[in-house]
Amino acid sequence: MVRLFSILTVAILMIACTSNSEVRMADVPRTTPGAAAKLAAEAKRSMEDMEAHQPVQATFPAAYAFAAIPARLALEQQLWQQASELKTRSPDYIAWENSPQVEAITYYARGLGAVRNRDVKRAKENVNALDVLFEKTLAISPDYWAPLLDAQRQVVTVWISYETGNGAIAFVW
Repeated sequence: MVRLFSILTVAILMIACTSNSEVRMADVPRTTPGAAAKLAAEAKRSMEDMEAHQPVQATFPAAYAFAAIPARLALEQQLWQQASELKTRSPDYIAWENSPQVEAITYYARGLGAVRNRDVKRAKENVNALDVLFEKTLAISPDYWAPLLDAQRQVVTVWISYETGNGAIAFVW
């Protein structure tokens, strides 16, 4: 029970941080030395704690936490290589096919990490995966999750345009 509570707590915090004005590492003023590093260390400890307490119940909040936490850690710290190498469908006991909108979080982070690392080929592969997940998401949540996933696809696509010298397209998009 403690394991489930811990995972659910992290998942709820991740959902709260993405849906309101909670403090995120990106919000920390750059003039406060060590503040971002402290937040990053705390987030990393939470992720390590979550990974150490497996298996957990394979629920939507658990899947969200397993996808969102590593993605946010890498992206918010601009660790592009780390983001581009995130594991997909991990842990494997979660039925990821039931939550394509959650699985997309990892592909978004991988795509953004790849393009920011100037690996356009890998970024495009991740956009292709996002395209497939978008179609699946349209069938289950056309009004909420599908537009969010579509925005993720567009962000990576715009960065690809920018990286390949099509800055004018990127800025108009």
